[in-house]
Amino acid sequence: MRCGSGPCLALERVCDGIVNCPLTWDDEDHCPFSCSAIVPECECKDVSISCLRRGLTFLPGDIESQISRFHLAGNLLNETLSSTTFATYRHIVFLDLSNNSLTTLPIGVFFQMSRLRILDLRDNFLTKIANSTFLGLFNLRTL
Repeated sequence: MRCGSGPCLALERVCDGIVNCPLTWDDEDHCPFSCSAIVPECECKDVSISCLRRGLTFLPGDIESQISRFHLAGNLLNETLSSTTFATYRHIVFLDLSNNSLTTLPIGVFFQMSRLRILDLRDNFLTKIANSTFLGLFNLRTL
């Protein structure tokens, strides 16, 4: 792999967790990394977290606050989803909560998500949604 600063690296040195390109991090850019010590099997890449089908019953609280794309499909977040679950993640633009056995959506769960554009709630057990459930979703384009 050729570094933007000039030298070439052996492929074994790309995405190895060590910055090997001088003056840049080209060899570590766009590489997957573990972004939660609580749930290390969740993988991040750039500004996306993928915790697909991990059996999660809660959202780990140590995810980098700049993450803006949450892929959380196929978990069991139905018991712990609350109005504070996503409160610290103000940059979310994409949220996939599909197939999480959700029966209700807590009032205020999306309140701090003014940047959210895509919300996927497919394949859940939602039967009733309160009037103020989607309060704060000013930029929502796809539901």
